[in-house]
Amino acid sequence: MKALIGHSGYVGTTLLGQQQFDTLFRSTNIGDLAGGSYDLAICTAAPAQRWIAERDPEADLANIDRLADAVTSIEADRFVLISTVDVYGVSAGMSETDEPAPAGAYGRNRLHLENRVRAHFPDALIVRLPGLVGPGLRKNAIFDFRNDNALHLIDARAVLQWYPMVNLSADIATAQAAGLKLVNFAVEPVSLAEVAKACGRDFDNQVEGKTPAHYDMRSNHAAVFGGTGPYLYTKRESLLAVRAYAQSEPTSAAIA
Repeated sequence: MKALIGHSGYVGTTLLGQQQFDTLFRSTNIGDLAGGSYDLAICTAAPAQRWIAERDPEADLANIDRLADAVTSIEADRFVLISTVDVYGVSAGMSETDEPAPAGAYGRNRLHLENRVRAHFPDALIVRLPGLVGPGLRKNAIFDFRNDNALHLIDARAVLQWYPMVNLSADIATAQAAGLKLVNFAVEPVSLAEVAKACGRDFDNQVEGKTPAHYDMRSNHAAVFGGTGPYLYTKRESLLAVRAYAQSEPTSAAIA
């Protein structure tokens, strides 16, 4: 019996298209989890809206605790939690052996969820994701480049990491087969100017009075996935995923 907790968000929807699950849960029916028993349960249900968490940290923590209460009410032979690079705060050079130091409520509350999951499922696999790119993406800078959305707020100098979501289910399976309990799905960093180029546009905007973001989460387990050095995927592979998205994904106007 396989359960997917958080099936309606982007990560959950992606997993649902990559493998079959017997039961699906989201915020509207998460109470039905209580007392369940599963061979595999994957949780992708932590709210992903950073700005909401930072605006109201206590409400965000309450939501995280409600989720944690639900998932820790079940038994599972294998449990997977999808978490975030933001548990690190400053991620530059940080790997699985480094202690997280969240810089804000979003990362702090998701680290709290990691800790609650680990206490209940000592052998759980926790996956920390960076930025995402793939079919169905509906937010972040890559989506904005595709849709000419608020580009004046994007700094071309920012350096981020973009994980190719087409590989998510396979990479989770690889991590499980290797017996990993914590893994960063780290991707070689790339500037937003380079991302824009992969989307078919030249972009050099600088946001005054704001230090450009710089993400560089790393992994000690890249070789398990066929990667080299500290990254599962190279910059070239990341930009290929961006290019594929930009060339195949309809704009929001076309969808409407």
